[in-house]
Amino acid sequence: MFASLTITVPTTLSGLTINELLQNKWLLSSSVIEQLQREKRIVVDGHKHFDWKTYTVTDNSQIEISLPIPFDFPVVPTEFPLTILYEDEHVIIVNKTEGRLALAVDETSKNTLQNGVEAYLRSQEHPLFHAYTIHDLEQDISGAVIFAKHPLILNLLLHQLQQKQLYGVYWTKVDSVMEGTYGKIQASISEEHDEINAKGTKAITHYEIIKRDRAANTSILEITIDTAIKHQIRLHLDSIGYPIKEITIAGMKRPLLHLKELHFHHPFMDQFVKASTPIPFEFE
Repeated sequence: MFASLTITVPTTLSGLTINELLQNKWLLSSSVIEQLQREKRIVVDGHKHFDWKTYTVTDNSQIEISLPIPFDFPVVPTEFPLTILYEDEHVIIVNKTEGRLALAVDETSKNTLQNGVEAYLRSQEHPLFHAYTIHDLEQDISGAVIFAKHPLILNLLLHQLQQKQLYGVYWTKVDSVMEGTYGKIQASISEEHDEINAKGTKAITHYEIIKRDRAANTSILEITIDTAIKHQIRLHLDSIGYPIKEITIAGMKRPLLHLKELHFHHPFMDQFVKASTPIPFEFE
């Protein structure tokens, strides 16, 4: 069974042929496009029959694509309050609190952020909407997490993540007063041993000093990463002598590391989107 998804073409993409739009902008392969046309699963401005290579879209053209309904999506819906930072008909970005897993481990998971987003999306009663994962965020880190609502934008956002067009901006608080303004850390990491190791995977971290507190002997840094290796930020800052400060919550130690912003280029709106989180009080 199939369900339809309607996309309104923005002004900036007006004038493209259907082939240019689907292949170059939405990254659909020629075989997928041919299948959509052959099975009459794409309608453009009410037309099922058109020449892909010559038919051009205009401002506010309506493109309706029928996609398979995923009846066996493996995430249990669990209702709990969500802090939604950004949402449209294609993506949702929510704020994760520290201590909660971002992604469901398997079908038995019930209390992860993904479970909560899945429950919220099912309440919208669109047969294509589910909480498709783009990236993870460690359990003891708070901040923004993005989910794709359907497979069409999932592939586009995963591609952007690989191309570093979808990226995050972190804030962290480190022990000691850091001098200077900004810097770059290049040090390979052994993912197997969770340590800096010249034979490991190349990793690059950029930082900018946002605030210094000489009385408390701490600094707040803004961080971006060119690579996404587990514990990369912690290991890199440790390696230059500025460990991330930890606080204790409910008997558990938690690093002061927060994913403050997510940036991406919206492929269907053809514009850049920035979703920002509230700053935790520990950084004020």
